Amino acid sequence: MEALRSFAAQHPSTPMTIILTDHKQLLMVPFN
Repeated sequence: MEALRSFAAQHPSTPMTIILTDHKQLLMVPFN
């Protein structure tokens, strides 16, 4: 998750999609 936060911080203009997985973990992925 820290890596995702770092990515988001380094790419503030990238639209992000937050996905709640079946493992109840929040994932942020680039929205293309």
